[in-house]
Amino acid sequence: MAKSHKSRYAILGILAIAPGSSGYDIRSLMKNSTEFFWRETFSSIYPVLDELEKEQLIIQVANTSASGRGRKTYKVSKEGRQALRTWLAQDVEPEQARNGLLLKLFFGDLTSPEISRGHVEAYQAQLQARKKVFSLIKSTLPKEYEKHGGLPFFLLTVEYGIRQVQASLNWCEHALEEINKLQKNRS
Repeated sequence: MAKSHKSRYAILGILAIAPGSSGYDIRSLMKNSTEFFWRETFSSIYPVLDELEKEQLIIQVANTSASGRGRKTYKVSKEGRQALRTWLAQDVEPEQARNGLLLKLFFGDLTSPEISRGHVEAYQAQLQARKKVFSLIKSTLPKEYEKHGGLPFFLLTVEYGIRQVQASLNWCEHALEEINKLQKNRS
């Protein structure tokens, strides 16, 4: 399933959690929740909102911002909720990963071990920063969503991120050891 097709379900899901959201609100909510595993830009959100509205899967809700300007906000229709439930029940399709670091390491024999080490060390630093963010999210979610039925599922996605980052950090240690061995063998 193409990303754009899945985008509709990501947006339907956000609207199911936060009815009355605008395109801007959806992007903000995603930036603070799904950003690490599902990212949407404004340029992808608005066309999907138009499409969902034409298909009557969402309904525009009249709303006015604090400044008095009108803005389009939406909620999921009965049909939209059913479409979301149908999609949620379908099997997960395997993702095709694209990883620039792994691509560069795959061709590592065409460059120096120092360059490869630098790539792994930079990735390791990014992972360490991401782990701190995930830990902060994990500690604040229960306070922010104490009574929200989605909290256990929000925590599951954060825990996935934490474990994935830790596995990647473990791999970085291994990769750095292997690169050091290669460098010693070339000396």
